[in-house]
Amino acid sequence: MVLAQTLTGLLFFASGLDREVLRIFAHSLATHPPGQFALTGSAADAMIHLSSTVFSTGLRLVLPLLALLLMMEISLALLARLNGQLQLLQLSFSAKMLASLGLLAWLVLVFPNAFRHTADELLPALGRIFSP
Repeated sequence: MVLAQTLTGLLFFASGLDREVLRIFAHSLATHPPGQFALTGSAADAMIHLSSTVFSTGLRLVLPLLALLLMMEISLALLARLNGQLQLLQLSFSAKMLASLGLLAWLVLVFPNAFRHTADELLPALGRIFSP
């Protein structure tokens, strides 16, 4: 979790999204003074699109890891069922941890592209939400 938060923070500042978010925030204060924001139909539609984009991106990033862990769990359960003498409980935790870390290290290469793609979708949506 700490690795994911640190990586996300680094990507956020390295890609210059902090400036975009501050620009949108300053624009929103100019167009909608505090206490006078009214949610319009287009802004509500943009918020729904924004939340679905964030959810689907998170799901796309975690699905390979989830599939690997599910396949390992099923294969270890079948192996334990075939041979009852094997004590796989002690081995399964370390094997799943090692495989998860290996896949996560490989997925780190995908994170910047997914982050940029999501940011390219989210910034115009934020602009539509806070535009007059």
